[in-house]
Amino acid sequence: IPAHLMRSVGGEFDNEAVAVTAIVATFWLWLRSVRTPSSWPWGVLAGVSYAYAAAAWGGGPVFVLNMVGVHALMLVCLGRFNSGVHKAYTLFWVLGTYGAVQIPVIGMQPLRSLEQMGPMLVCIGFQVLALCDWHRRRNNLNGQDFMRFRIRMVALLVAALFCVAVLLYPTGYFGPLSSRIRGLFVKHTKTGNPLVDSVAEHQPASSGMYSSYLHLPLDYALLGGLVSCRQRNNGFYFLVLYGFIAQHFSGKMSRLVLICGPIVSVACAIWAGFLLDFLLEPFYLLLGKKPPSPPAVESAKDPDSPSKDGKSAPSSGKASKDKGGKAKDTGKSAKAPKKATKPKEVYTLQEWEEEERPGGAMEAKRLLKGAIAECFPEEVSSPHPEWNTPMGIMLRATVSMVIFTYTLTMGSTLPSVIGFVKHSDNIARSLSNPQVVFSYRDRTSGKTVIIDDYLKGYQWIDENTPKDSRVMAWWDYGYQITGIAKRTSIADGNTWNHE
Repeated sequence: IPAHLMRSVGGEFDNEAVAVTAIVATFWLWLRSVRTPSSWPWGVLAGVSYAYAAAAWGGGPVFVLNMVGVHALMLVCLGRFNSGVHKAYTLFWVLGTYGAVQIPVIGMQPLRSLEQMGPMLVCIGFQVLALCDWHRRRNNLNGQDFMRFRIRMVALLVAALFCVAVLLYPTGYFGPLSSRIRGLFVKHTKTGNPLVDSVAEHQPASSGMYSSYLHLPLDYALLGGLVSCRQRNNGFYFLVLYGFIAQHFSGKMSRLVLICGPIVSVACAIWAGFLLDFLLEPFYLLLGKKPPSPPAVESAKDPDSPSKDGKSAPSSGKASKDKGGKAKDTGKSAKAPKKATKPKEVYTLQEWEEEERPGGAMEAKRLLKGAIAECFPEEVSSPHPEWNTPMGIMLRATVSMVIFTYTLTMGSTLPSVIGFVKHSDNIARSLSNPQVVFSYRDRTSGKTVIIDDYLKGYQWIDENTPKDSRVMAWWDYGYQITGIAKRTSIADGNTWNHE
């Protein structure tokens, strides 16, 4: 996808070209660590990957750390906090922060900068929530008592943090927001930093830029998001959060279209996978694959309904037997027969759940889902077994073959895919030419002339200036001065040397 290439221009030496891979790896490892309560050891690798992303790109820690921190807070609000999430996030934050503070240009920013302090507060809050769970298990608290205890502990935590902030603020402990972060929330020409304000790539992205750098996958990203709603696991909510943040911030700063590439690619892949599953499933069933089994149900038997052996089950309190064994009518059995009660589904723990947590958002969601399910008849919520009959499978296979044939012959999907591949290749070719050396063909002689003035200039600086020199130049050349001339520039593209 062209968005992955936009910061990979030959000769530019942009750090994002390396950091995007580390950022995507960190996100995947984090989601793997919270997939199940027992997969928390993956948090170690997530923390190491985050430290690598921080070393590769100075802007990486802010984006990665806050994305994971907000997602962890979202899991708490959704009632999905458990010991696995607690251990995974604690390992991620502790190991990742320890690695990030070793980088000189980052230093203690994760502990002092306002833009990175939020994830630290989430980590502190996780320890308090873990303490509440330990207290609940130890004292066997019910839902109401556990909720009251947790509210008291959270209130105590907020009060303690407020006191600490009041004591540290006069000392200048908290660092200000950087110009680039301010540019994400205010108009790009009013950040207060003339270097940030004057650069074109800090202007809002246009619709044409989205179309050029995201192209065909952008058309199917929304469909992939709708399909992923079927399985609302922890990864689904991360995709929703990532999509919202990427769309909002890239609309503020055009260079951040780069971070839209991964989420658009994932959403498009989900849609493509859904279509393939839909088209290939009937053929798998014909080859012997077992159809999905319906959810387990717990029958709510009517006291007056006959049992399996054909005998009526005695109803408690409605009829009694005398000494001779004959049923003695109490007068209530003459009432009209009751309606059959809808079978009640047995609640099974999802892959991300550790237990049926009492109190909180998860219990409220279980009660709400149960109330909504009672409003619909059983036929609506149950799967359709006729789809898995031999006739239904043959019909589905026929529909799949028709759709597949139409797509290859008359549909517009195949030409769109070919056009997308050609467009990506053209973008890659245009970005692969280094800007420090370029060529052109002389119209009169037909010879190819190499223009390497920039490269020769950087090499001259390297050979004729002291090693500790500081080069004053416009920041567009900052990376090239650092990478080729091997000198420190007063202002480079990472805004590190002037903030």
